[in-house]
Amino acid sequence: TSITCEMDGGTPGAKQVSVFVAGLGFSASMPTFTHEFSISSISPRVGSVAGGTVVTVGGVGLSAASSLAAVTIGQVPCDIVARNYTALICHTRAMQAGTGMIGQLLNMRMGMR
Repeated sequence: TSITCEMDGGTPGAKQVSVFVAGLGFSASMPTFTHEFSISSISPRVGSVAGGTVVTVGGVGLSAASSLAAVTIGQVPCDIVARNYTALICHTRAMQAGTGMIGQLLNMRMGMR
């Protein structure tokens, strides 16, 4: 009466779900599954321009495939070292003073590379 599957991450938004059973064909109904993506927290909110700050981004839908996620602080990449559905951890790189402290600007893209 049920089928369970595990999916890799995907781009945010609703996706149609279809089920195929050999000898019977595809399911008659086409429900949707929604990939969520939102950011609810960033910690810490300040860091050294010398780099090396461990930044935790909290939210939902953060476990997308590594090729779909990028974090930048200002214009400088923050190197992703770990992720799961509710948290992403990255290490900051050195940057020039005034180019974007963590508390000033954090950009995160999923599926937009």
